Amino acid sequence: MKQLLLHNWKIKLASLLLAFLIWYAIRHNVNPEAEGRGRQSASERAKK
Repeated sequence: MKQLLLHNWKIKLASLLLAFLIWYAIRHNVNPEAEGRGRQSASERAKK
């Protein structure tokens, strides 16, 4: 198991970082207003 996890660990870490960056870019482009504020509740959306 240890060998499986540690084999090519640098590539696995780079892939994880790249996946996070892609997810962040998509999230930011889909809903740019939510950046830094988290999710709004239904009552907060109704106030707008």
